[in-house]
Amino acid sequence: MRSRLNMSLGYLAAGVLLCLGFPGLAGACWVSLPTVRVTPTFRVFVLHGSAPVSGIEVEVFDNADLERTLGKTEWKPILTLFTGPDGAVDVQKLRSGRYLIETKGPGKGSATYAEVSTGHGKASNRITLAWPFSSDGILKTRVLAGQLASNNPWIPFQDIHVELWTAGAKTPVSAENTGAEGHFHFEQTAPGIYILHVRGQQKGVGDTWQVDGDIPLELSPSAANVPEVLSRVQLRH
Repeated sequence: MRSRLNMSLGYLAAGVLLCLGFPGLAGACWVSLPTVRVTPTFRVFVLHGSAPVSGIEVEVFDNADLERTLGKTEWKPILTLFTGPDGAVDVQKLRSGRYLIETKGPGKGSATYAEVSTGHGKASNRITLAWPFSSDGILKTRVLAGQLASNNPWIPFQDIHVELWTAGAKTPVSAENTGAEGHFHFEQTAPGIYILHVRGQQKGVGDTWQVDGDIPLELSPSAANVPEVLSRVQLRH
């Protein structure tokens, strides 16, 4: 397994507890994923809705390698690719077999199994993955500001390191430490999708169990019926 997995997050917004975070599927134990039967050469498209997302890292794992090394080592992809302006990568001439295809980096994304076959029967030359990942939707806000807090009042955060990312960025757009109060504020005003990467520090909590994950945000400065700031977003493991 991977030496350190991002812990899944949960956040509480508008009174609703939502699950968030997507540990890498190659580092997860058991996850149910769809399977797409594909030709040996195919394209993987990464989309937000119907819009292509460029610069997203896509990894391809041989499922036989994953099963053989389960629990023994950090799994390594056979291919690492980055989506172009059309949101696509080309996967070429794979041998027959089962492969795991997943997106990596801030925002994570979806994943699927690709069953490569050279035999008869219908096979696709296209796989579509969504970015960013959020099982409960994307938080909308008019300003990239708010407050983060622990959902357990007995284990408050001593500090939270917050990084702001955009699709395809190699480094964060901006970063700050919130301190114990959990307040953050970023000056970016360009509408679009941002990823808030959160790493918490809680006293008495081991390194493996510290909150570490992503919150996808949609910045819409002029939108009506959208909160101006994110008020007291509660994080859980």
